[in-house]
Amino acid sequence: TLAASIAFTERVGNSSILEASYLLNRNNNHVNQEVYDLEDGLEVWNEELSKAYRNVSTYQRLGLTYSLKREAWNATMSGGLQVTSLNGTLPDPPQEISKEYINLLPSLRFNYAFNNFRRLFLEFETSIREPGIQQLQPLVDNSDPLNLYAGNPDLRPAGIYRLGIRYNSYNPLTLFGIFVFLSSDVTRNAITNAISVDERLVRTIMPVNAGSTVNVRGN
Repeated sequence: TLAASIAFTERVGNSSILEASYLLNRNNNHVNQEVYDLEDGLEVWNEELSKAYRNVSTYQRLGLTYSLKREAWNATMSGGLQVTSLNGTLPDPPQEISKEYINLLPSLRFNYAFNNFRRLFLEFETSIREPGIQQLQPLVDNSDPLNLYAGNPDLRPAGIYRLGIRYNSYNPLTLFGIFVFLSSDVTRNAITNAISVDERLVRTIMPVNAGSTVNVRGN
């Protein structure tokens, strides 16, 4: 794995900052699983259980962030252009997998102080969860004959949208405090495992996109 990042920060006026950043991450993975059966004391090549593949994943993100600070509040707005490339090679039979995902990811953070003891926080964030090359490759892993795993080359990345709010207040005279937190995550094209069972009770597991999911937390 090779990774590098660079950022440039510039003050704009007396109360704001502008930052530009670039991140590059490259991962090279090579798997060579050789399986043999013992027959009469000799090693015999097991073609069905042996597998080999090579994959390269490249992740790039170009970001721009603007931070503004005032006496009672501050805000940070940012946007990122994310490009992810997945390339895999299967030698036998020869196959190639090539996927590229381009996404624009905005975010916003806001902090307001009513006084030294009462604060309000708002946050909105977006992110992308791409499928891995193992999930995309059109192979069946039958190392466990009762639980087969099959890749799905038609998988799409999952988009995650998170909205959160926090409020805390504390009175040092009465020693009374209150904390409220609420967060909601909406995931589009969520990736989950579909499981099917045949008449021999053999399970086949395959990753699929399952529409949208909503997760709400609070305390």
